[in-house]
Amino acid sequence: MIRNLLRLKNPDSVDGRPLIAGTNIVGKGWAKGVAGQAVAGAIGGAVGSAMGTGSVAKITTGMKGFLALTADELLLMTLGGLMVLKPKDVVARVPRSEVASITMGKQNAVSAPLDVTFTAGSVWQFEVPRPTMANGRDLVEKFA
Repeated sequence: MIRNLLRLKNPDSVDGRPLIAGTNIVGKGWAKGVAGQAVAGAIGGAVGSAMGTGSVAKITTGMKGFLALTADELLLMTLGGLMVLKPKDVVARVPRSEVASITMGKQNAVSAPLDVTFTAGSVWQFEVPRPTMANGRDLVEKFA
């Protein structure tokens, strides 16, 4: 799985809007799955809330996603592709004004936690795989 994450192609734009920063993500608990333990949960458990557009499909813990930051929005996207992973479908979009903070915690051997906290109090919890942590730090820095 880590090998596939190394081959992520970051887009220059999303829906025709320039991308400020973006990072690939996996659901919280992914690192435990890599270590061979049982994995439970889903990417962005709070995604099903009133935020975002329309009905939101869940991305399971074992799947990969992409968090994209534009001038106006934060987007949660699925990844697709056989050889090179590329952001594919928008799962949720939230205006930047509704995002209170994006923080990245201390890394372990294979990932680091990334939390997106909203002004309404809900939180999306992800992990950023170690090979792409620089992108995660860049996203946090450029959001602030």
